[in-house]
Amino acid sequence: MKLGIVAYGDESIQRACEPSRYLLAATIYAEGTDPSFALRRAKPSGASKLHWYDLDPKRQAASLEVVSSVPQQTTIVAALPLEGTKPERARRKALEEIVRRLIDMGVRKLVLESRNDTHDKRDRELLVSMRRRGEALDFDLEHVPGKDEPLLWVPDQILGAYGEVITKGASRKWEDSWRRVERTLDVREVPTR
Repeated sequence: MKLGIVAYGDESIQRACEPSRYLLAATIYAEGTDPSFALRRAKPSGASKLHWYDLDPKRQAASLEVVSSVPQQTTIVAALPLEGTKPERARRKALEEIVRRLIDMGVRKLVLESRNDTHDKRDRELLVSMRRRGEALDFDLEHVPGKDEPLLWVPDQILGAYGEVITKGASRKWEDSWRRVERTLDVREVPTR
């Protein structure tokens, strides 16, 4: 499977596992793949975007079925522990590692869901800092509203399910779909300290 040169990312915080962790996922779709239509169909009517924690278990199962059929590869970076660390520091650690991993895979751009101007600026400042050290010279970072980009929804769904798996185990309602998704994952850990 030939992967594209743009990755789409999302984040999550898991405090209910030991140790707690900040998760950042980046999904790279197979070249020529656009699952936007299928993802929009999985989104509940009236919702602005497909968001794991807004779905009931039946919709989570349907969503993961769609996600498991999408040709993609997802890297998850877990920055841990969160105890004694500010979430923004953990995000920086995770983002720095994921940018390095994406560059190694030939990816040249990461699209993240915009959080707000201040937080987005911090992400861009991290990229500038990496460039000053001679890293990420040909890498770009973009922030967009989650409702505007369905390709951000796959990493959201994967992180939502992954968070449940590491805290509670996979739900029987979506366990089979999760197994197919799990084969596409590369999970890395980085220390926050």
